[in-house]
Amino acid sequence: MSDRVAEQRDRLKDLMEKDIARGEKLLDIERKFGDVKAGADGLMAELQKSMDVASEGTSAMETLVKRFDEGQAKIKSLEAENAALATQIMDAFEKATLKARYDILKDYKAGLLDEAQIDEEIEMFEEDYPDEVRSLSSVPASAPTEAEPADVEPPAQANPSEDREARR
Repeated sequence: MSDRVAEQRDRLKDLMEKDIARGEKLLDIERKFGDVKAGADGLMAELQKSMDVASEGTSAMETLVKRFDEGQAKIKSLEAENAALATQIMDAFEKATLKARYDILKDYKAGLLDEAQIDEEIEMFEEDYPDEVRSLSSVPASAPTEAEPADVEPPAQANPSEDREARR
């Protein structure tokens, strides 16, 4: 019987060793699972942080788009204002130019300006505004109209007040 007992004891010992080995494997698997779970939890936390950052980025982008749209609307408004102001300035400049031209013609006709004075004014203008003179010289001269006769000769020592009365 002792052989049988020894055999069963050896068998039981083998089974116990196998059970211990299985238990150690299970503990090792459980430890690895714990490590994997901890890693997964860390990844989930990082994913949540990334999602929070993405949400903040989306919110910031929406704010930027809104501000950009507001800026575009403001630019269009300012462009419209600038166009209106440019038109007003050009109209005022055109009126001032026509008035100055008309006044010069009246003064010349009234004999208040002679050719030497006109030449002097032209020279001063050319010295003060050389760029404008260059740009104006590239514009073709217009044909004389009724408002600007081709040859206006000043009357000999005409009195401006008498001339005005004669025109009335």
